[in-house]
Order: sequence, then structure tokens, then C-alpha cells
Amino acid sequence: MSMPSHEAVRQPAQSIQTAPMRIGIAGAGAFAVFLAESLAPLAACQLVAVAGRTPAKRQAVLNAWRSRRPPTLTSADPEPKVFDDARGLAVAEGVDAVLIATPPYLHAPLAEAAIAAGKHVLLEKPGALLAADLQRAADMARDRDRSLLVNLVMPHSPIVQAVQALLIAGALGPADMAVMHNQVHRVSDGHWFWDGQQSGGILVEHGVHFFEVGRRWFGQPVAWHAGAAVTEASHAAQVSQADAPVPARVWATVIHDGGGSRVPVHYYHGFVRPQEVPEDTAWQILCRYGRVNVYGWVPMRLEIEGTVPAALAPAVEQLLDALPLEPSMEAMAGFQDAVQALAQAGGPPIPRLSVSVEPAGSPEEVSSAVQLLLLLTVLSVAPAILLMCTSFTRIVIVLSLTRSALGTQQVPPNAVLLGLAARAYQRIRLELQTAKRD
Repeated sequence: MSMPSHEAVRQPAQSIQTAPMRIGIAGAGAFAVFLAESLAPLAACQLVAVAGRTPAKRQAVLNAWRSRRPPTLTSADPEPKVFDDARGLAVAEGVDAVLIATPPYLHAPLAEAAIAAGKHVLLEKPGALLAADLQRAADMARDRDRSLLVNLVMPHSPIVQAVQALLIAGALGPADMAVMHNQVHRVSDGHWFWDGQQSGGILVEHGVHFFEVGRRWFGQPVAWHAGAAVTEASHAAQVSQADAPVPARVWATVIHDGGGSRVPVHYYHGFVRPQEVPEDTAWQILCRYGRVNVYGWVPMRLEIEGTVPAALAPAVEQLLDALPLEPSMEAMAGFQDAVQALAQAGGPPIPRLSVSVEPAGSPEEVSSAVQLLLLLTVLSVAPAILLMCTSFTRIVIVLSLTRSALGTQQVPPNAVLLGLAARAYQRIRLELQTAKRD
């Protein structure tokens, strides 16, 4: 499914926000707590509503918000309303934007309800279990001039953007293939994650992050094949996967089309790693003249090995030096400048052609232009004139008439007739030259 942009399905015209955005968080799990902590320092936001299944979960979100909220802002904050059901929050009055962090099967219906009530929506990934449902919500947002965004955070990582810039510039040549593995900690038994009707499975609920990165790096997916790897009985018992509808280890091979160059990419996800063992996530991209390695679920390390063209080497070095070590506006601005510099260095030179009519400074300029025009005209029609003034054309016509008279259709073909006519024409010229000498 294609969307008007990568994350922002719809963004209304920008306007000056004079009052804080009144936000409601639908869902009270770990990601809802993260959202509350992240938004609390922003004066442009106010948390006015929280929805969760239990009082304890709702209180966890409120505590996260209050722990990060600056004292200078708390005096103006209203007391957030609480809802047992996210559907009530989605249509509640006094809420400007709804942040939906519920199990994925509720994303599309909650988004539609909130948009119908005139609210902006931020959807935690995946936007929906089915592409058609997300498209319907996108159409509603477009018709009502509301914002609808899917929270895909990886494309905003500087390392992801750096790799994208390297691939677009062809710094290591075209990408030939890539492999991604994502071995992460087990999710607790009984979690909605293991219910395929609620989560959509690992590739939908979790893998969408990595599919989006692959799409940006290698192009749109045009073909795919997916499956599950059988988990050993001992491990199956540990993670309660023996009878679960969602397997713990899954894979997908996707063919991406980057504008004529197709790149096979293999994705693997395993939710089987014990908590005491660190998670392991990495990309390996094999290019024509080297390779790129990216490490970390949230990318934290980038390695490049290979041969870079001399013309691109300074821009590549500038890009790597500009990768931000700490988040700041200045660092990101410098990094974006480096991305643009590499894009300009890697782009092929485009010739500029222009045709203009301007007043001549002297009669000689007009004369030269007319002479050039006549010369080009003569050169363009010279081959036709030459053929018309010789016996070559006549010979071809005679041979064609002979073929038609014999009723042989296209035997011999036109190419053979042209060859015979050229041979006969050369023979006639030779005989005429010999006769002139005699």
C-alpha cells in the first residue's frame, strides 16, 4: 500500500499554535509511559486524558508525566480525565490529539472514531492490522483536514539517514543484498503480543520498523516470502509457544526495487533470548565495492568497509564526522548539511540546454546564425538527397516489385533486398569508373 508520505499520512496547513495541544493517551502500557515521559517537558503539550484497563496502569502513565513535567508548567495544567475504555477517550471533548498505544487490532477503529470527532491522531506502529483499514483512516483524515501519523521512529535515526545517503550516492556502488537479524528478549506469557488476532504476529507488530528502514534504503517491496522457524521443545515450553498461534521465530525475504535495481533482503526476528543475555540486532548490507554494518535495535554503531570513489571521499568523510554523538539542534543541522553535501557530490552531472531569442548586436551575428541553421538543415537531409540522386533507390524498388510479382511475401526480407541493392549499386559505380578510364 502506498501512502502520500512515509509517516505523515495527512498534515494540514501549518498554523501558529497559540495554546498548548491538549493530548489524550489511549492505552496505558509501557509505550504509553514512554510517550508521557517524552512529552512532559514540552510546553506546547498538555496531558488532559488517559485511558487504560486498570487504575494501576493509568496511574503509571500519570506518574510518568508528572515526574518529567517542569514545575513552571504544572500550574497551568488541568487535572487529566481517566477512562476505562479507549473508545470514550477517542471521542471525548476537550482533546485536540489522541495518541493511540493500544493493542494493534484497536488502532484503526480508534483512529477512525477520533478523526470523526475532529481530532488529530498519532498511531503507534503498526497503523493497522490490514492495509485497507489504515488507508480508510487516511482517507478520513484527508477529507477532514486532520493529521494522521504512524509512529515509525527508526527513519529519524541519524545512522539510518547516513546509510540512506551513502546508498543513494552510490558511495560503495549499488547494494546487491542485505541481511537483518533481530534476536530479542522473550515477551511474557499471556501478553496480547502472542495473540495473532490482536497483534497481527511478529512481522506485523514488530517487523514493520525494519521493513520501513529497508524500504527507505533499498526501494519499494515488489515480492516477498515469509515463514516461521520451529522452536525446540524445551524452548517452546519456556516461552509457552507450543500451542500459541504466534511463533517465536519468524523470517521474511523481500525483494526491493530501487528504481531498476532489485535487492533481496532477508529479515529474521526471534523472541527467544533470555533476559540475562543482551539483545542482538544488526544489518549487513553487501554493496558492489564494500559493505555496511549497522548494529543495535535502535541503531547505535555504523561500520563501513570498502572502496569509495575519490570524488565522493571528502563528502563521505564529512558525513561520518558529522554523525551526532549527542542529540542537539546544532548537531542535527550540521549532520543534515553533510547529507546534502554527499547528495550533491554523488549526483550525476545534468547537462543544461537552453534556447533563447535575443536582439543581435551586429549583422554578422544574424548572418552566422542563418548559416549555421542552413548547414544543420543540409546535414539532416543529405542522406535522403544522396539516395534520391543515385540508382540505389531505383534498384531497391525494382527488387521489391520483383518479390511481389513472384508472390513470396516477405521472402527475401527487406534487409536482404537492401544488401543486394547496395551490392548492385557498388558494382554499377565500379563499372562506370572503369568505363571512364577506358
